[in-house]
Amino acid sequence: MKKAKIIALVEQYFAAVDGGNYRILSATLTDDCVFSVETHGVELRGLDEIKPMFDKLWSDHAAVQHGRHHRQHEPELDDARTERTAFP
Repeated sequence: MKKAKIIALVEQYFAAVDGGNYRILSATLTDDCVFSVETHGVELRGLDEIKPMFDKLWSDHAAVQHGRHHRQHEPELDDARTERTAFP
C-alpha cells in the first residue's frame, strides 16, 4: 500500500473515531485486526472485540477529539502507526 493511501486511511480512522461513526471506522480495519492502546494496556482482536470498546468510549464521553499526532509509515511492513502528542 502506498504511503499516501496509508496516511489517508489513518486520517479516515481518526475522523470516524472523533465523529462517533463505527461504520466508517470499521471500514478502515480488517476483520482480524489487532487493536492496541499501549498507554491503557488494551489489546483487542477482531471487530467483535473492538466495537464494544468504541461503543463504551462514545457513550462515556461527550466528545472525542484527537489533537496532534505523529504518524509513522513503515513501508517494509506495509504498516502505519500513530502516536498522540499530549500537552498539559
